[in-house]
Amino acid sequence: MYRKNMISATKSILKTPERSPEHEHTWHRRKIAKSWSIARLLRYGCEATRLAIRIRRAPGGCKIGAACTAAAVILASASCRHQPDIVHRTWPAMGTFASIIVPAEDSSLLPGLADEARMTLENLESRFSVYRTDSDISRINAAAGEHPVPVAPETAQLLEKCAFYSRKSDGAFDATIGPALALWRESSRKGTMPSPGEIRAAAALVDYRLLTVEGNAAMLQKKGMSADLGGIAKGFAVDVCLNRLQESGARNVMVDLGGNMRCLGSPDASRQWLIGVRHPFDRSRIIGRLSLASGAAVATSGNYERFVEIQGRKFGHILDPRSGLPADEMASVTVTARSACEADALSTAIFVLGMERGARLLQQFRECGAILVPNREPVEVWMTADLQGAFAPEKEYSSSVRLLDTRPGL
Repeated sequence: MYRKNMISATKSILKTPERSPEHEHTWHRRKIAKSWSIARLLRYGCEATRLAIRIRRAPGGCKIGAACTAAAVILASASCRHQPDIVHRTWPAMGTFASIIVPAEDSSLLPGLADEARMTLENLESRFSVYRTDSDISRINAAAGEHPVPVAPETAQLLEKCAFYSRKSDGAFDATIGPALALWRESSRKGTMPSPGEIRAAAALVDYRLLTVEGNAAMLQKKGMSADLGGIAKGFAVDVCLNRLQESGARNVMVDLGGNMRCLGSPDASRQWLIGVRHPFDRSRIIGRLSLASGAAVATSGNYERFVEIQGRKFGHILDPRSGLPADEMASVTVTARSACEADALSTAIFVLGMERGARLLQQFRECGAILVPNREPVEVWMTADLQGAFAPEKEYSSSVRLLDTRPGL
């Protein structure tokens, strides 16, 4: 009965949302846009209850398209017997899909929680979207090199976070990636490679130090610069949503915005929330299962399916802001953190930095964990030591798991 109800409830989710400017602009997103995704609501261990939801993510951030191909599947429990039921509401939001998931015993709270989350996301999208000419970010871009622009407190707060993660990553994360994204999208549309000169010119307009925030006003200091928050905005939005839902009385809930997830409580009294980490080379499989404690967040960046093909060559959709070129060392990077905003930004930065420099970045974030898969086969799975008790690899990959050394000084 549960399976029938879930399948029925999911029919509306499987419909593609109405095409908006964000959908149309998919070079296929920041991570060419946190991209097409599979997100599955599963009951752990029961293949018959798998529900595949195809998600299209819109452009943004340091990704020409999008790196976070809903890299996770939500798993309710650890055995087919004694499984807690979960219920959810899903709708199009911020160029992808948003879901609120709660235990079935809290189903009476779901409509109110979903309405609260919907209003919150609509408000944030109106501030952050580069496809709305009246958004804070579009107004900042239009005034680049001219004057500061008054912005909402949420926008100022998010821009301050952008600056923080840009400094920590030495520019591997950079919200001023807009000119480089625009160049590669246009090259994809024309079917011609951008010239080295064009790439250098675009990269010269990418510099997080020239995006300044004073109070509730922000300015890009050089004409031609443009910001794109696709590499962090969805994670930030998940945090805001979860805080609002907690204030509304939610105690056991998960918020999922196109693969950026954060949870409170658990699906039942004896188990934590579980997600499956997607296989970067086979969208129909997972490489392992990750349990999340209350308050934890997770985000994944990856070149799963998002790429641009120009003159017969394929290029990944996540750009290195420092060079203006696609990053290609990693296949996927999953980060767990105390906030979805932090997980989102760090997964992008580590994807750009690669294994060695990514591990050094993690030394600055001792409460974060990571699962890294290099862009090579056979599959290698590298994870931080703190996830040993939380991440269970699929049997076929158990011998491929290695510890990523993030001890300071190494």
